[in-house]
Amino acid sequence: MNRIKEFYGKNKKIIKAILITLIILLTTYVIVKEVRGLDARELLRMARTMTFWQKFMFIALGLLCFSFAAIYDFILAAYYRMKMPKLEVFRIGWISQSFNNFIGFGGVAGLTIREFSYNKFDVDRKVVNRIMFIVLFSDIIGLFSLALPSSIGLIKIGKPTLIPLMVLMFAVVLLFIFSDKLPIKKYVTDEDSIFAKGQLKLRVLLTLQSTFEWFLAALFFAFTIKFYQPEISLMESCIVYVLATIVGIISMIPGGLGSFEVACMVLFKMMGYGEPNIVFSLLICRICYTIIPWLVGLILLMISPKDESGEQVFEKANFMSLLLSFSVLMTGVIIILSVAMPRLFIKIRVMGRLFPDYMIMFNRRFTLVIGILLVVLSNGIKNMVKVAHNLSVMLLTIAAIIYLSKGRSYIEAVICIVIAMALLLNRRYFQASTGRLNKSHLIKNSVFVFLIFITYIIFFNITHKVDFLNGTGKYSLDFIKNYPIYVLFSPLVAILVLAVMAGINRKHVEFKKNTDEGMEIFNKFYEKYPYTPYTHLFYMDDKNYFLNEKGTVMFLYRPYKDNILVLGDPAGEPDDFEDAIDELIEWAYGNKMKVCFYQITGKYLEDYMSIGFRFLKIGESATVDVQNFNLAGKRNKVLRKTINSMETKGLSFKVIEPPYDNKTMEELKAVSDEWLGKREEMHFSLGAFEESYLNRAPIFVIENEVGEIEAFANMMPIKGSKVLSIDLMRHKNDAPDGIMDMLFITIIEWAKENGYEYFDLGIAPLSNVGNKRYSSTKEKLVNLAYEYGNKIYGFKGLRKYKNKFNPEWSSVFIAYKDDLSLPETLLALVNVCYGRDTIKDLDYYEELRKKAIN
Repeated sequence: MNRIKEFYGKNKKIIKAILITLIILLTTYVIVKEVRGLDARELLRMARTMTFWQKFMFIALGLLCFSFAAIYDFILAAYYRMKMPKLEVFRIGWISQSFNNFIGFGGVAGLTIREFSYNKFDVDRKVVNRIMFIVLFSDIIGLFSLALPSSIGLIKIGKPTLIPLMVLMFAVVLLFIFSDKLPIKKYVTDEDSIFAKGQLKLRVLLTLQSTFEWFLAALFFAFTIKFYQPEISLMESCIVYVLATIVGIISMIPGGLGSFEVACMVLFKMMGYGEPNIVFSLLICRICYTIIPWLVGLILLMISPKDESGEQVFEKANFMSLLLSFSVLMTGVIIILSVAMPRLFIKIRVMGRLFPDYMIMFNRRFTLVIGILLVVLSNGIKNMVKVAHNLSVMLLTIAAIIYLSKGRSYIEAVICIVIAMALLLNRRYFQASTGRLNKSHLIKNSVFVFLIFITYIIFFNITHKVDFLNGTGKYSLDFIKNYPIYVLFSPLVAILVLAVMAGINRKHVEFKKNTDEGMEIFNKFYEKYPYTPYTHLFYMDDKNYFLNEKGTVMFLYRPYKDNILVLGDPAGEPDDFEDAIDELIEWAYGNKMKVCFYQITGKYLEDYMSIGFRFLKIGESATVDVQNFNLAGKRNKVLRKTINSMETKGLSFKVIEPPYDNKTMEELKAVSDEWLGKREEMHFSLGAFEESYLNRAPIFVIENEVGEIEAFANMMPIKGSKVLSIDLMRHKNDAPDGIMDMLFITIIEWAKENGYEYFDLGIAPLSNVGNKRYSSTKEKLVNLAYEYGNKIYGFKGLRKYKNKFNPEWSSVFIAYKDDLSLPETLLALVNVCYGRDTIKDLDYYEELRKKAIN
């Protein structure tokens, strides 16, 4: 039993995914089986016989019945005394419930919209969470309430098999109402929880509202069924509605689309009622109670309330991009299905007379291309790309015209028009530019596609014994001449899709070399504010800066793909740090980029924590108190011996000042190259040997008796502080033993003489991170990821070496938003630190990830 529990614990997500997939596949199989026998022509005939007033009646009744779903929000807004306009409460309720009905996903769609909408009115976060949970739970309670009258109905019609299930469902309602009587007090920590003792009135009120909402929905369903199948009683229809709705929820298919209808057909068939009247009634229900309210909800969502703040506009832009992306994707899928199912794609006779067969074929193929392109463009919509927005509007308009020209496909046309309108109403959010289209890459892909297609033709002709030169079969020379559109359609569509995919890739913020104007702004800022330990690295010209709107806080960062990698703590006015961090994140998110703060100290963790960042320790920083540093004591015996040996070896310490002449720079370069060997220079959080960079600060050197440089370290100034720091630390391979000890000790002594209080020895990566048996997976992952750096740069011995100088150790962290994005962020940091433009180590990372998990 324990093994089973352990196996389930390790593979819980996979098991759930498999179960959901099996449910969806089983449901899809049943749907296909039931739909296969439908007569589409008969359904079309029934649709044509509907009068205008019948259509108006069904739509009006559907909207009226659905409108009661918004009452949840009225009840809760009044109960929690939320100061919101009643019209806005109704708007939120309608939008949330309409998306819940249409998209479903266990109520997640409605919850997301409610959270987004209430946040705009500064409703307390706890209240918002409470409302979302209450609505999610109460919504299903009303459905279960109908189980009792349904069980009575089952007895009357002589179908008692499902009565135990109905009774069990109704029992859940009673348990909900009297939940304060259950032994769950220790689990109810929130006094205002729906399950708390004082919330009986609210539970009863919500149960009545939910029951009434579901009753109206069932009544509309029953009325529609009875209108076309009079012999079916209202009670029978209500029973079917309750059971079929439960099946739809269990199926996990968005909105129960298909699964609900098939369950209804099966249940009615068990009662002895047949098609197609029932099927047509179900279509009316789906359109009038689900699709049309959703279209109204979508339009309401497009209409923004006045006086939105900048942050609210930003949040809405991200939300709308995801929503419209899903809408465009689903529209593309609907268009593809309309082409793939000819029985639902019937053209009027007039079209057949006006256009020859090949034009009708072309029309279908053109519609298919539009569907495929919309599916591809949905990713560009998600990334708020302007080109993707404009192309989508154009294609949706063309698709609507094509559907209207057929004279039958009004539903598809309306969907296309509404989505196009939604995109146009939100066009202000789609301002992102795209990356430059690589023409040579596109040509190579086109050649590759045609080579594959030619290979396919050769293979087809061989296997089907087609004589290419003299035959008339498919893919013979004669066939290709007579049907060029048919033959070239597939490869041309493939090339078009590749071109669109390449053309809608969002152009993220890119690194740009700093201009003279930018350098002037940078220097003026630091005339007023002190440096951080990493400020001087800006002169490496491998980072950009972000200055807040007030001009009081500055961050150093490097963009990498969709990441903004910020180095160290912010500089400037501490009181403005939290707002500036928020401003930086909004700017990054507006460009669809994630933010990571690298090598931050514990000083400002609260500022990061307050806006939802998570932390991961990545090492410890060593700082020496130079005023109290001495070489006395048994522990420092080796260091004393090292200093005493300097004179006997003819070594001397020297501080050289910029600008450096060519001879000095060449000598330093020779030492640096010898020390590096085959290793690469590091960047971003460390400096590299660049003449322009080194010429901005003094350099500490150890010279031999003839004045040749044996080792050196460049100063990394921290203006406005009493801290001395160094960056590059390099020596000749044949330098005397202990040469770096000599350099460090003499630098510390020089710092003491020149009024410094601390000497920053830098970071020991991985110090006390991920090396414990019970360390988290992500800590182990960091440890293993840095193994890659250790192979090249040798990190592991740093702590041991720095401990010689009795430093004080303080933790350094990475601040990040999401555990799922952490591996990608770490890879981005590795690549930026090693100066790579692309991630080349995915296979290596995958190996590290597996090791970390094990």
